[in-house]
Amino acid sequence: MLDILQSADFSPHLHERFRIYLGPVDLQGDLTPEGESLEIELLSVTELGRQPAAGEPSPTRQPFSLIFREPSGTRLPQRIYLLEHAVLGRLPLFVVPVAAGQDGIHYEIIFS
Repeated sequence: MLDILQSADFSPHLHERFRIYLGPVDLQGDLTPEGESLEIELLSVTELGRQPAAGEPSPTRQPFSLIFREPSGTRLPQRIYLLEHAVLGRLPLFVVPVAAGQDGIHYEIIFS
């Protein structure tokens, strides 16, 4: 499923809450949440790179970036986490902390 997600799948959910589970993720099968969880807010959806020129082969999808904010300031190490959203379901995604500020920690997920 991850390979078909587009930026347009996330854009309608800007400023909505996602749940990020802190336990290990079983990438071989079951996506059952484990461990504690935190709520994070989707702050931005940004398309990356350039559009292909005329006659140039199109990529499978336009790369894009998601930025989330965790307001309590809990700093998570970069790794794969299980994210859950009411509409998008459960997604195992590689999450990277990118900034810390007064409003919390910002995390980025890139789809290439």
